[in-house]
Amino acid sequence: MKIVVVDFAAKAGGALSVLKDFAENVKKNDKINDWYFILSGKFISETPNIHVIIPENIDSNLGRLKFDFITGSKIINSFKPDVVFSMQNTTTYRVNAPVILYLHQPLPFQNIVNYSLLNKNERSLAIKQKLVGALIKNSLPKVANIIVQTEWMRQEVLKYANKKESVFVIQPNIHETNKAKLENIRTNHFFYPTSDILYKNIAVVEEACKKLDNEFPLLDYAVNLTIDRSIENEKIHSVGQLSRIEVLEKLETTVLLFPSYVESFGLPLLEARQTGTFIIAASTPFAHEILNNYENVIYFDPFNAEELKGILYKSIHEQIKLSVIKDSIVQKKDSWDEVRNIIYRSE
Repeated sequence: MKIVVVDFAAKAGGALSVLKDFAENVKKNDKINDWYFILSGKFISETPNIHVIIPENIDSNLGRLKFDFITGSKIINSFKPDVVFSMQNTTTYRVNAPVILYLHQPLPFQNIVNYSLLNKNERSLAIKQKLVGALIKNSLPKVANIIVQTEWMRQEVLKYANKKESVFVIQPNIHETNKAKLENIRTNHFFYPTSDILYKNIAVVEEACKKLDNEFPLLDYAVNLTIDRSIENEKIHSVGQLSRIEVLEKLETTVLLFPSYVESFGLPLLEARQTGTFIIAASTPFAHEILNNYENVIYFDPFNAEELKGILYKSIHEQIKLSVIKDSIVQKKDSWDEVRNIIYRSE
């Protein structure tokens, strides 16, 4: 069996980590089938049955469009694939094989915010939401199978896909976590593992802390964000990017603050749930799905800094009763095994 994987959009950060995780799963579990990874660089190691192909001129948005609509089909069809697996939200047209789409771009499907092409601060997100979103939605009826990470995304995708049985929900892998001891959780220390993107909603944290400081200038608390940009508030600390192990260790002793209103999944929510720590989360479909029946969580309107200020104040003064969480979500197997099985069945 010949399988072409298209993921030249993965160059850094989470997207590259996802690519490497999947390639490692293939390397470990499949020595028989031939895999052709079309990438923008040699980000994974080759083996006798894993091959890396790096086409020219695919780094720009225009290059990506050209690949999807013009040049990509010739490259992909040259390998005579049995299945094509696109990991970058869009499909390549006119390929002579069933296409499986791994869809992890929620912007076109959420209805919380509508970004403007006229606003320069929002333009890149508006392009993803409106223009790329239109391409994604147009491709959904044409692909054989679609893989998403949450049920709310599945329900949105079903509005455009041909068959409900072709859309699968597969949650990402989660790392094993230690259970937080309630006495070790510093409820005046808040932690937000994030990147500095508009919808990550750091602005509401800044505004809530400003209100808190104006009203209670001597209040002792700290907010740690995993960004590099400095913020003009001595209580908010930019700690830079942390390793996954460091993030998990932080979750054992701090309150997870998660104001993001657009996520394909929201992995820190699940990891924090695993530890049993206190979570302050924006009220979104993905947060309610991931934290369903979880006791140690309070939701807030992601655009209401006053409401968030009140919750932070209560946490700092230990006015929120936390429960000992005994149960945990047990991941029985590598989720990439499920993805490979869908690929194999799509031949």
